Amino acid sequence: MHIEFSQAAPGEWKIIQTIAHATWPVTYGQLLPAGQLEYMLDLIYSE
Repeated sequence: MHIEFSQAAPGEWKIIQTIAHATWPVTYGQLLPAGQLEYMLDLIYSE
């Protein structure tokens, strides 16, 4: 398997934000209260 990391371009920000908002509730929804989940998404993935 080959994994490559690169810096996101400014135009890719909305794509990353969309992915985070789609995957975090599935991944962390059972671990975090809804308010905490939204707080963290807004903190980490806001413009």
